Amino acid sequence: MLNDAMNIALDAYKSANRRKGVVYFLLMIAVLQVAVFAKYEDISLNIADKMLRDVGLAMIAIVGALTALTTAFQIPAELRDKTAMTLFSKPLGREAYLVGKLLGIGLLVLRNMAVVTLGIVVVFILKQDIFVDDFGSSMFQSFWLSFIASIDLIAITLILCLFFSEGIVVISSVCVFIVGNATYMYANSDTGLAKIASFVMYVLPNFFLFDIKGEAAANLSISSSYLMYSTAYGLAYAVMAATLALIVFKQRDL
Repeated sequence: MLNDAMNIALDAYKSANRRKGVVYFLLMIAVLQVAVFAKYEDISLNIADKMLRDVGLAMIAIVGALTALTTAFQIPAELRDKTAMTLFSKPLGREAYLVGKLLGIGLLVLRNMAVVTLGIVVVFILKQDIFVDDFGSSMFQSFWLSFIASIDLIAITLILCLFFSEGIVVISSVCVFIVGNATYMYANSDTGLAKIASFVMYVLPNFFLFDIKGEAAANLSISSSYLMYSTAYGLAYAVMAATLALIVFKQRDL
């Protein structure tokens, strides 16, 4: 199974990586980062630095989420075209297929996020203050939790891919991401949606937990216990979601 899963992971990575438009998009982001820096570098009180950090960290998270959604363009088409039927006939073929997709897209997420992060690092190196106020450490912390959030989004998308076509999967995944970011705030509010949001928090991943971009941009301290808890929560959710996807997948007639 492990060998099949690694082959599927490599194939998923290469398949998604064939979309050269993604690479050009990432390069464009890096250019925009430089443009924003050049336009606002004369603003006083280091507002320009804070602005660039906010924009950069947001770009990292957005690229991670968008890359995670490429799952929606692989699995439904392959199931529809029956291109993986030989693998499915093996004893652990379906397990290898889903695990491989999760690992392959996860690797692509990591690569794309790293490209954008490199663009941010270059800008701040040119400005000679990448490590001012320990922003280098804060940036890595935000990068890591954004990556974990993207892994959870991949796992959710795996489940949706077993039921819907590409377009519906993308829309549904985006809705899950938005709701997952908002439920924590509503659950801790005094509105009538508090009880509903509290219930939803037990079903959908709490993406708000991974959002430390504001704190990182402001160089606020993030405790190691928070990072470990968020990481453990995210990985545990991804495992549970992937397990659910596998249970559903094994019951499906192909």
